[in-house]
Amino acid sequence: MPIYKKENAPYLVKVNYTDKYGVAHQVVRQNKSTSTFAGAKKVEAELLLKYSNQQYQQANIDAISKMTFAELLEEYEETTASETRKSTQRGKNKAIRLYIKDFFKDIKVIDIDAPLCQKWKNYINKQTKDDGEPLALSYRRSIYKVLNAVFNYAIKYYNLTFNPLNRIGPFKDVNLIEDELQYWTLDEFNKFIAMFKDFCESKNGKTLDDLVYWGYYVEFNILYFCGLRKGESYCLTWNRIVKGTYSNSFKITESMDQKTTPYEITGPKNKSSKRKVPICERLQFILDEHYQRYQNVYGFSDDWFICGGLEPIKDTTLDKRKNRFAAKAGIQQIRIHDFRHSFASLLINGDVNIKTISKWMGHATVQETWNRYGHLYPEKENEAVQYLNKINKISVNDA
Repeated sequence: MPIYKKENAPYLVKVNYTDKYGVAHQVVRQNKSTSTFAGAKKVEAELLLKYSNQQYQQANIDAISKMTFAELLEEYEETTASETRKSTQRGKNKAIRLYIKDFFKDIKVIDIDAPLCQKWKNYINKQTKDDGEPLALSYRRSIYKVLNAVFNYAIKYYNLTFNPLNRIGPFKDVNLIEDELQYWTLDEFNKFIAMFKDFCESKNGKTLDDLVYWGYYVEFNILYFCGLRKGESYCLTWNRIVKGTYSNSFKITESMDQKTTPYEITGPKNKSSKRKVPICERLQFILDEHYQRYQNVYGFSDDWFICGGLEPIKDTTLDKRKNRFAAKAGIQQIRIHDFRHSFASLLINGDVNIKTISKWMGHATVQETWNRYGHLYPEKENEAVQYLNKINKISVNDA
């Protein structure tokens, strides 16, 4: 690509390229930017990038025109595997395998349009869980996000001209009601945890196996009074407790994936997940008691897991014991993740500022917290109405 120099004139830059129709072109630049050789080289580089990129884009367009959706999926999964937490990737792969791949598999990517995507949405709306119940709205929306990400990948890397999902939008709740959150009130939790404590106290407490039972007891309390994700709670070791002026805190910097063998310590879900979560007095008392139980265990050190000891407690066993003792206590069954919702409900009922709740729960934004739990603030609307009524009465009287 030549750069010419004429006396008393800026450098002349010429760049040759071939368009998508195979026609040769030449671009010429001679201006103030090319008055020096360094400036001319910069202009040349910019032109090369611009017009060579056109050829690169055309090659991608040619590739996507022949690519089937199954081929795009294979590349998408391979590319994102190294950039996504393994637990998240498993969720994506499950959604793809069960609800996306077979529907679009042999169709060329460029032939997938909005009407076909609407048919896919209709298909998803008819799917059911193992118990025959429809897929939850939140889960249908998560499936939608996966498919949306696949199309956006094609736009980014293959210059697909548009994302067909954008024309129909995500799944909507026809009843205008979000999936109902399940949670335990403090009274319900107290019934459950009392039953479980009686079970632990029935053990003699002299062996490491007996301490593991108590580990589940402590775990349930941590989940309820700290609102941690279960993967975050599994990682907690004694040296993760940070001394504070008013209360101690858990230092949350990692998560645990137990769906791999052996378990895997991973990074947090997002940047905001790295945080300190205060330990209330009730939970601190429970932790102190549990720490004393470990003092007589040979080889004990502060880098042991708080719940489990040398190994973390088991994910599947935690769920089974939760179900068993919830039934004994005569209270509703909730998921382990619903302990997190219970914590949020507990704080909201205590009139804790939503910004504080968002920080303790490790949400990326306050808006995320509000979208999830805002409906638990009905009394705030009543307070607002009462305030408006009050000031309007004053205004009317003054008038």
